[in-house]
Amino acid sequence: LASSVEDYYSLVCPQVLALLRLPSKGVGRSFLRVATETMASMYSQQELLSRKYLICPLIGPLRWLAGDCPVDAKEVDGLELQTCLSGLCKIVGVLEPTSALLGGAILPYLPIVFEAFKAAFICHLSGTTENLQLCEGLLGQLLRPLNKVTILSFFEFILHISFTSPIGRRKSEGAPQSNSEISLSFKRMKVEYCLSLGTDGTWSVRTRESEETNLKEDNKVVEMERTADCVVRLLLSELKSCEVAGDLLISCLRHLSIRLSRNTKYNMEGGGGGGENIQPG
Repeated sequence: LASSVEDYYSLVCPQVLALLRLPSKGVGRSFLRVATETMASMYSQQELLSRKYLICPLIGPLRWLAGDCPVDAKEVDGLELQTCLSGLCKIVGVLEPTSALLGGAILPYLPIVFEAFKAAFICHLSGTTENLQLCEGLLGQLLRPLNKVTILSFFEFILHISFTSPIGRRKSEGAPQSNSEISLSFKRMKVEYCLSLGTDGTWSVRTRESEETNLKEDNKVVEMERTADCVVRLLLSELKSCEVAGDLLISCLRHLSIRLSRNTKYNMEGGGGGGENIQPG
């Protein structure tokens, strides 16, 4: 028997999370609803304990890939990542994605989910679409309820677009905080980790070799093209109703003009011979 509230949570939460691993069809659907409603109830009563024993274990693989786990934490494998993504999909299918249980805890790790989406996008070219639909649907369900400024900031973060000041973020747009403040809440996957998806639908999480972390220029271009392809796919499918594509295009053009301006200034000051290479911004 539990001798304290924390003991109770430490005993019950693993059982609740275990229900998320059951198939979500037939009787499993009923167990899923029980699990999500229990999670919401427990969260409303003990937010800190719920984060510790429910949310952190659930999104553990995402936190590990972002480097937010202790140094001695166990490495995450592909099966755990699959369980994490599937569990999140099941939860958002029952609970409102904007609920306190999901929003604040998962929002910072959306870029990690995007990395999984990108790996699934690459794999789908070989004919495997199940995980692509899972990741794409999850991103759509989590992003759609957010305000337009936050969605735009997410894509700017993904595309490595940054401004020294929140240009274009007028109060009339209803921005809750500046572009830079929103971006700071997002987490990137650590560069030494790499996600891939086999043609059999099995995830693989590996650590890059030291020489792989320093991507060659050609590889960087290919990587950015894949990222852009995935962004466009999301904008034209899951997020079409959000109408952020035009704003993102303007943001990209603004960022490009700033980079070109800096490059021109750099060359005029004798820092470079030509104007074709854009210096890091």
